[in-house]
Amino acid sequence: MVALSASISRGVGASSLLLLVKEFLYPRVGVFVSGQRGGSMAVAVFLGFVINVFLGFFIPFNELIGGAVAGYIAGGSLGRAVLAGFLAGIIGGLILAGLILALLPFFMPYLAPLLGPLTGLLPLVALIPIALSLKGALLSAIGGAIGGAVALYRG
Repeated sequence: MVALSASISRGVGASSLLLLVKEFLYPRVGVFVSGQRGGSMAVAVFLGFVINVFLGFFIPFNELIGGAVAGYIAGGSLGRAVLAGFLAGIIGGLILAGLILALLPFFMPYLAPLLGPLTGLLPLVALIPIALSLKGALLSAIGGAIGGAVALYRG
């Protein structure tokens, strides 16, 4: 902050001031190597998945944030970032699908009397995890594209 106030008092140009503010706000961290080579795909996918899971309790579109983090860490190229986001989202979706399908048989006896004549449609509830997995994978891939674009812009 001292360097920023000293730059302003000396009348430094707006472009160098902008670079100084950018370096102050966004310090370079060693998460990925800049250039065409990106960070570890496994680390990117794992961190994106963990963020998807933990933010899922608080934020409705947590997949975008998890995918953006995965895409940013994977870096390298836009395709690599989208793949990292997609994999983080699909792993999270598959875990959610497994959880729903494991608990569904326990809730069916309680739901069947409530549905009455529509009880025959209850097995179609098994399609919900598939739709949620695809939604998570798509939003994470979009987040991965955003994170990859940020990584390429900063790299």
